[in-house]
Amino acid sequence: MDLQLTPEQTLLRDSAARFIAAAGGKVARGYRAQAASFAPARLRQAGELGWLGMLVPAYANGLGLGLTELALVIEQAGRGLVCEPIALAAVSAAALAQARTPHPMLERVMSGAAQADRHRERSPAAPERPAPRRS
Repeated sequence: MDLQLTPEQTLLRDSAARFIAAAGGKVARGYRAQAASFAPARLRQAGELGWLGMLVPAYANGLGLGLTELALVIEQAGRGLVCEPIALAAVSAAALAQARTPHPMLERVMSGAAQADRHRERSPAAPERPAPRRS
């Protein structure tokens, strides 16, 4: 299938490639032996670029784009060995925006701040699990 990109989609893909190439694969290799699996600062940078709010409607302060645009960014992230959960955060933000009034965590998820300190604050993408039952 030959995908014909719009000029805006091409610009998005190319800007994602440039952003991701700036760090290179060194970032991913640096997390191999660490407990933290990604750089919270880079996730916040993705939020500043609007990537985490791509699927969020404009009325909820998102970009109102679609899955094609998200796929273009994620494709570049895969090529650059990006560890940050961009797709997970974008889909989480879209889910938080679906109610009649957007969830209070929406802005934090779109900015990448909700994932910044996973040990002190539960992320909407990682719900609390019930304790196992003892027999």
